[in-house]
Amino acid sequence: MSRLNPVLDRLLRPFTFGWPTWRVCVFGGMLLGIGLAMGLATAVGLSPWVAGGAALAGVLACGAIGLGKAVLTGVENYTFYHYQMGVLAVTAVLLAVTHQPLLAYLDLIAVALAAALACGRLGCQAGGCCHGRPHEWGVCYAERPYAALDFTPHLLGVRLFPVQLVESVWLWLIVVSGSGLILTGQAAGSALAWYVVGYGGGRFYLEFWRGDGERPYLGPLSTAQWTCLVWLGAAALAEWRGLLPFTGWHGAAIIGCAGVAGFRLLPNRRAQQAITAPAHVREIAQALALADSSTMPMVCVQRTTLGYRFSGQGGEEAALYTVSHENGGLTRATAVQLANLIVCLRHPGQQTQILPGPQNIFHILVTAEPEPLLV
Repeated sequence: MSRLNPVLDRLLRPFTFGWPTWRVCVFGGMLLGIGLAMGLATAVGLSPWVAGGAALAGVLACGAIGLGKAVLTGVENYTFYHYQMGVLAVTAVLLAVTHQPLLAYLDLIAVALAAALACGRLGCQAGGCCHGRPHEWGVCYAERPYAALDFTPHLLGVRLFPVQLVESVWLWLIVVSGSGLILTGQAAGSALAWYVVGYGGGRFYLEFWRGDGERPYLGPLSTAQWTCLVWLGAAALAEWRGLLPFTGWHGAAIIGCAGVAGFRLLPNRRAQQAITAPAHVREIAQALALADSSTMPMVCVQRTTLGYRFSGQGGEEAALYTVSHENGGLTRATAVQLANLIVCLRHPGQQTQILPGPQNIFHILVTAEPEPLLV
């Protein structure tokens, strides 16, 4: 998979025609969504003008939500689920007061939403927002020009999992399959239900690969994941009550997400997940940078808030790190996890050898030797 790295890096283009690429993708996605809604409406005998008007109302609702959040918080912040709620609410009210078939047109709006977000996520990848976690293959945001764009400093030059691209591909699959449900005459509401369950389930799992540290968390899950669970629960209730067409596998997908959430709430899983949480990765990156840059004759030991301790010396050809935990409870599995993270953060493409020491201390030797990475 690492052979994809140069290809993925070529997709990074922070500006297009002098505009931020993410803005180009967002506005392009909006136009595509409106056009897709109108085209599908024409194909199935609905009014393209009603569909286009409803989609345009959704776009205006997004603008109002974005402006309101900026005024109230003083920060320009974009949270897709806020916009999704606004778009579906505004278009539902508009369709109801104009006595239009509600579910038939909401199917169109759902597919349009998926198309708009699929384009937007491509802009996220190009611009460097909503990025993934350190990984052996993916995209690498270089210091120039991304440092000037306020990209996460400790992840500059670090290869990251292309979570934005994966989400975009998943959304395009939702667009294609959702359009197929509409064009084949499935029950009204089928595409809407598929969008809510398909995107909600996919987003829930992809959140585990998100690495932007400013994301709010509630326990072991991000607020976006909790929001996914709420939307999935609402879809399950709507299908059970007959408000949306019932699809059996939707229930299985919803139960699967709920099960994973429950599993992540277990104490041992929470402790393991906390090691690679974005905030802790930032601490590890800072600790490694200080250890590598230390010129003191004595060993410089850096500690994270979770109690992990790092020391060592880095070089271009080889580096030796020592990792431990303040309570002496560091396991080999955790040492392997930390070793792979060290390679991603400080020595991309190099290999590790883990040497156990006394009192649950582990030495991690990083070399350029072409040996398999320990997993």
